[in-house]
Amino acid sequence: MNEALLHDLDDIQFRISEFLQNLSSQASVYKQAPEKWNILEVMEHLNISDKSSMLAILRDGGPETEDHVRSSTNKINEMLAYNGQGWVAPQAAEPSGKFRNTEEALDTFIKTRMKLRKFAEENELNHIAGGFDHPRLGTLSKAQWMQFLVWHANHHFKQMNQIADAYQNAKS
Repeated sequence: MNEALLHDLDDIQFRISEFLQNLSSQASVYKQAPEKWNILEVMEHLNISDKSSMLAILRDGGPETEDHVRSSTNKINEMLAYNGQGWVAPQAAEPSGKFRNTEEALDTFIKTRMKLRKFAEENELNHIAGGFDHPRLGTLSKAQWMQFLVWHANHHFKQMNQIADAYQNAKS
């Protein structure tokens, strides 16, 4: 599992990095509507989520049962099939406008993702027990948390592309 996970972590980090490096400062702060997030706010949300998820992944948790793993796997599969529309971020993961530019957002993202990657490289995630609650998916194992982080980044990468496309259309 770790090889595939490492590939997926690297892939989404590369795609987000390339996207942000080619994004104008005007596009990074464009909002489709006042209540919608701009790209810098999406990146802040990703960073908040990554850091809180990393805390869950690094802690020692309780034992898992076979039923727990099966139940959590079903939740992960449902999440992968769902595009996330309609989910509201937990208040603790809402952006506050912290990032001033894409360089700052990308630097923070890469630093956190490198810590997550190092943990995945150094540990056999399938053999690490312990589950911690996710606000929407319930209790996830460490391996499932890592899978969630890949899905979550991919979901918001699509969202950032939609915002950038909307900005280009608004300019036209």
